[in-house]
Amino acid sequence: MNTKTVEKINKLIKNSKHSDSNKIISEYVIKNIDKINKLKINDLANATNTSTTSIIRFCKQIEFSGFKEFKFTLLTELQNVKKDYNDENNAFEIESEFYEIEKNISYFKSINDKFNNIAKLLISSDNNFIFAFGGNINMSKVLHNYLVRLQINSVYLEDRDDQLAYSYNINEESTCIFISYKFRDSRWKKIFNNANKSKGSKVIITSNLADLSGLDIDSNTFIIEIPYNEGEKFNRQHSEASFLIAFTTIIKKIINMDKYLLDSLIIQDNN
Repeated sequence: MNTKTVEKINKLIKNSKHSDSNKIISEYVIKNIDKINKLKINDLANATNTSTTSIIRFCKQIEFSGFKEFKFTLLTELQNVKKDYNDENNAFEIESEFYEIEKNISYFKSINDKFNNIAKLLISSDNNFIFAFGGNINMSKVLHNYLVRLQINSVYLEDRDDQLAYSYNINEESTCIFISYKFRDSRWKKIFNNANKSKGSKVIITSNLADLSGLDIDSNTFIIEIPYNEGEKFNRQHSEASFLIAFTTIIKKIINMDKYLLDSLIIQDNN
């Protein structure tokens, strides 16, 4: 979902330090962009643990006189983008899906550092265990396939008995990647808790942060959220394209960090 204002916000995120209030406010706005029409300056300050002065400073950083002008301009731009994605009768559902995918991509840009950290983690881990659940099982194979072709140790697990068995044998040098749209299968929490005991690193990719409540999410856990649902397909909600974009973003980060891995990928593809 690219607009001039969104581009300015993403640029501010990129150029701000991790604990900078501008970065915190920017990331919140991108992640909650659909709620911006109901957001007041005090609400934004409270949600980001900053102040109204910090909000005004943020607005001026992206060339607005204050919060009112920022909010009005952003809402106008978003409305224009949405009109571009839909014809006058809203006849084509695919256009709406593209709009939601754009919003997810914009959010991914705002958490660029997190993708970099995950890439470093997968390169350095002795083993990467991919635990896939639900409708994203087949898409998760894309991530596994790329890791194998890049000669990065990767074990792909979709059978529940195998997943549970492996979860008891993970060590602190390993990384566990949990992938599911909703994590409806309750058994995944037991598998996650087993992995947690190993003190190894964990990556969670999901659209359902609510189901993570009650889990011991420590500093060794990286979470990639897919915040926007692309639509409904075959009577179920999905964000398939956005999951694939998240996977390929991780792979691109890995290749950017180690050009020798790209050579390995080319050799594999030419065999």
